[in-house]
Amino acid sequence: MKSSVMKILPVLSILLLLCTVGCEKQSLNTLSEEVRIYIPNAFILDGPIDNDTFFPQSNFDDLIVEFMEVYDKFGNLIFLNEQFPINESSEGWDGRGDGINRVQPGSYTFSIKITDGEGVAFFRGEITVSI
Repeated sequence: MKSSVMKILPVLSILLLLCTVGCEKQSLNTLSEEVRIYIPNAFILDGPIDNDTFFPQSNFDDLIVEFMEVYDKFGNLIFLNEQFPINESSEGWDGRGDGINRVQPGSYTFSIKITDGEGVAFFRGEITVSI
């Protein structure tokens, strides 16, 4: 399991209080939430619905995957997707090498770039495909 902390983003919390006589008061609080990014290191071809696609995940939904690339053992690009929201399994790699046929079980390399509009995180590693 690979997990990484991208950075701490401020989260603005607004508490609106209404008085019984019609006055209004606001309380502004800034909270900090640690953004975690999880990149799986394995998935199962035709496995359970929740583990048959390779895609980056986070506790923060506003991140954008600038690109996600997957390469075979010879360095050939076999999957590319760009500009999609994090946590979207439908945008991930389903283990097809040519868009039609499933790849052979084994190790594949990936490269992923994720941004939040202010900062950028790069991830490179291996994903193991099993049956």
